[in-house]
Amino acid sequence: MDKEKNTALHEAVRFGHIEVVKLLIHEDPGLSQFANNDGETPLYMAIAREFPIVAFVIILSTHELQACGGPLDRTALHAAIVLQDNEVIEKLLERFGSLTKQADQSGWTPLHVAAAMEAWHMEEIVKQLLESDRHVAYMKDATESKYVNSAFGGINVLLYPTLENDYGKRIESLVKDDITKRKEKEKQKKEELVQVAGVHFVVVTLITTVTFVAGITLPGGEKCCF
Repeated sequence: MDKEKNTALHEAVRFGHIEVVKLLIHEDPGLSQFANNDGETPLYMAIAREFPIVAFVIILSTHELQACGGPLDRTALHAAIVLQDNEVIEKLLERFGSLTKQADQSGWTPLHVAAAMEAWHMEEIVKQLLESDRHVAYMKDATESKYVNSAFGGINVLLYPTLENDYGKRIESLVKDDITKRKEKEKQKKEELVQVAGVHFVVVTLITTVTFVAGITLPGGEKCCF
């Protein structure tokens, strides 16, 4: 674990190294439950960085809700909804159905986020959430905001929020901006690691070369001295 509390699994996920992810999980499934200083578990990180195959591997390796944690009490399901990844959403709901009731620090459940977004296929995501748990439609956020009646595919259900003052759009923008900033941070860290790895390679090459040259024996048994 480094100073930012990233485990080896975090680092494998960061670079999308699926075989390393599989190996680490096989050796210690509990690694998926550790969050770093940003509150990201490896699963949240995989989803936020759009590595769905890596996310599937982690999802299938555990039943622990702790593995789904993210920043500001968001969950892997919040992230999957913001990124509109239906397949990941489906896998999460199959494995962790109670995530539908998990609210972030603003009191927003995954359904709040889905109902606030305006993407053309959000109706399908809302249906997925309601089919998993219809009761979540009656949960309010931390501000006790009023609900509005809305119909999705003939299913009448209370949905949050009324979007006066573009409140829902602001929340969607904040979550997306947060994920974008984390991706930029990860890109910078990757570049730094690549640079460090390059320096290490040069040093190792020089040491190997010097060792090889120093070991050359000239005719007559004398060692070469360069």
